[in-house]
Amino acid sequence: MLRCSLSCAPPAFKKTRPEELKPYRDLDANRVALSGNGSWDIAAHLDPDLLLPFLEPRALQCFEPSSAPGPSFKHERESEVMGLFRKWDGLGLLHLVPGPLEETRLTRIFGAYKDPGRDRQIGDRRHMNNREARIADGPSRRLPAGPQLVRLTCPRWTHGLYGSIVDRKDFYHQAAVSLQRASCNAVAPVFRLKDFLGTQAYVDFLAAADLACAEACRGTSSFLPSAVLVDTNPPVHGAFRSLLQGDHAGVEMACSGHEGLLRAAGILGDPPGGRLLNKCPVSVAGPWTGLIIDDLFCVSCEQLRPGGDGPPVAASERLLRQAKKAYAAEGVVGSDAKDQFSQRVFCAAGAQIDASAPTVSAGLVLVGLPAHRRLALAHASLTVAAERYISEELASILAGSWMLREMISLAMKFISV
Repeated sequence: MLRCSLSCAPPAFKKTRPEELKPYRDLDANRVALSGNGSWDIAAHLDPDLLLPFLEPRALQCFEPSSAPGPSFKHERESEVMGLFRKWDGLGLLHLVPGPLEETRLTRIFGAYKDPGRDRQIGDRRHMNNREARIADGPSRRLPAGPQLVRLTCPRWTHGLYGSIVDRKDFYHQAAVSLQRASCNAVAPVFRLKDFLGTQAYVDFLAAADLACAEACRGTSSFLPSAVLVDTNPPVHGAFRSLLQGDHAGVEMACSGHEGLLRAAGILGDPPGGRLLNKCPVSVAGPWTGLIIDDLFCVSCEQLRPGGDGPPVAASERLLRQAKKAYAAEGVVGSDAKDQFSQRVFCAAGAQIDASAPTVSAGLVLVGLPAHRRLALAHASLTVAAERYISEELASILAGSWMLREMISLAMKFISV
């Protein structure tokens, strides 16, 4: 009877599940947050080894792909997909590809929770990723990590660490790509050309057909026929005309292009000059810079005045102000509201640095997991400890999280010298 009474409880008593507890969801075009317009010439800054695969993805398709799992398109809602295509077109990000293509060449778009009412757009590109060779030594292998920050040098009592952080808004989607790479981002299901009436992609598709027809006839006749397609309403796929989040090679290209831009502007150098890179020595003297895909941070060691205050503008801030000028010159948009300059308590590379006045006056500069993460870990551990049973997987996750926290806590005592 108790079981029955609980199952029949009125809807008003049912708990509402928070949005953030459902991180992935089917495509909802109205929730997708997009701002990039695929106009930044990232190719000008790519490492030479990545330029050809970026311009012509078939350079990575050099083998017969093995059988591997991929997305299912059975339950895709055409209205939502078309709604997303219209949103892409408004930003200049829609490209039309002749179809129908086989399923193993198609991508499924889904949403990942960003904040209340908004999702990130993610491409389930497993089919195409499986066709492409892996970039074995790309720049993503050298991304700095939080534990490296415990190796920074800061004299006790007299100095403090100051951090400045900027990031790029919708960074992947700001990159301009070749039509060949855009064609590798074709999305299911297949539509008809007339479904795209009123879009710029429709106009571009017809113009490309005109050009192809003219070039085919130019060699045999001086007469250029009018643009008449064999099928006036052919099947087509919408494709994303920038870098998709979910493209394994796209991560390397985004990192490389961002690094190349900042190197050209004199912001990023090599580890001896203060740049933080994975598995590389950390320079004794700062300022120290780190780049993690779209996030750029800089940390400088500043001498404090007798009252405990530092300079109004730290070296880290001056360097990142210079970086913002380089971004503006190339039209790479950022999230200015999220910028942080000359902060004494800040997060970088997943770690929190505390060089506040009370901490420095105690002879310390602390580095560890962010406080809100430590509190969440403690709360989860206490909740689990109150239960009678625990799975092996959950025990491993909690133990690993606590071990990482303790390792950083032990290492942080060496940051002050």
